[in-house]
Amino acid sequence: MAKTVTARAHPNIAFIKYWGNIDNELRLPANPSISMNLDGLYAETTVTWHPDLQQDTLILNDEPQQGAALQRVSLHLDALRQRLGIEGYAAVSSKN
Repeated sequence: MAKTVTARAHPNIAFIKYWGNIDNELRLPANPSISMNLDGLYAETTVTWHPDLQQDTLILNDEPQQGAALQRVSLHLDALRQRLGIEGYAAVSSKN
């Protein structure tokens, strides 16, 4: 049985950027930061684990991907498979 999850992320614009910590133990920033999210814009990614897939697949903005892009995504999926005990491959689709 296929299992699917979808996530949506909005871009964040930093007006004053984060430049590290002044205190790493307390995680206190070296300077304040100001940013805002853009509600009207987003990237939406869906991952479906299919038991019948022979390999991971990747579609970006309706275009199937191969090569380096697919390899990068597969490395992340490999980490999820190992950490969560997932067997099989995933179909990943993302649109901006």
